[in-house]
Amino acid sequence: MPSLNINTGGTWVVPESVHVRKNSAWHNTTKVWVKQGGVWQAIWEFITTLNITSNQTDLNLRDYALANGWGGTSPLIVNIAPNVYVYGTGATAYALLVSGSFAGGLTLNNAGRIVGKSGNGGAGGLANGASHPGYTGGWGYVGLSANAPVTVNNTGYIAGGGGGGGGGGGASIDYISTTTNAGGGGGGGASTGIGTTSGGAGGVGYNVNGAAGGGGQGDPNGAFGQGGAGGYSNYTGVQVRGGAGGSGNWIGASGIAGTGGRWVNGEVSNGGPGGVAGAAVLGNSNITWANTGTRYGVIQS
Repeated sequence: MPSLNINTGGTWVVPESVHVRKNSAWHNTTKVWVKQGGVWQAIWEFITTLNITSNQTDLNLRDYALANGWGGTSPLIVNIAPNVYVYGTGATAYALLVSGSFAGGLTLNNAGRIVGKSGNGGAGGLANGASHPGYTGGWGYVGLSANAPVTVNNTGYIAGGGGGGGGGGGASIDYISTTTNAGGGGGGGASTGIGTTSGGAGGVGYNVNGAAGGGGQGDPNGAFGQGGAGGYSNYTGVQVRGGAGGSGNWIGASGIAGTGGRWVNGEVSNGGPGGVAGAAVLGNSNITWANTGTRYGVIQS
């Protein structure tokens, strides 16, 4: 198929734009055709290229492209630069969304990091006269969600958010028929990942001697978050302690379960399970992979 080239400085190159003069005015063109052998053939088409060089959150790619000069019909190439994060904050279920019409086709070249938000830690179990298990850690969010056709060349990584840690179990004791001798609540599970993540709240102690469990800590740099410490109660020498929250896990992996609450005779409640990790990719059937690269988490159709 013939193509359009221009000679500049002795080198033949494909032009980035083509203008035609009509009615004494120059106009942009989106496509150039020539008639060859009695047949009209396209020899040049305007392609919009957008470079993402700064971190983005909850990115709807079509909205972003329209806001940055794409006309909505030409072929679109989006390049995410190395060390650039596109990450979810929990405001949406994804870090990057491909949805809507891309009439000329869409190519996504990712050299950065597309990362779903990690799950929040589960709350610690209560200790209110009866033992309660910790709560389940929050689930991670999707990295790349594709509801429309797209070609992806991934040389960076795409990841679902890690699951939040489970909350620690609460503990209590009926000491000489006095149910007010409750232990502290379990510590909140941790969360981890890029962006705004937070640990679950600690469970509340039942009486003045029962301290609340500590909240889990999130790590904005993607390291493993830490579960909060269990609350503690000591009544007339009988020690009761809520369990510690589990740690949130790395991107694409489920969170760690919390530990159980316990008193002098052993464990009396279970820690909450860790949260499920988010999918690295949702809508895989809409994606043509030029290069799969590194992906953390499940790939869902």
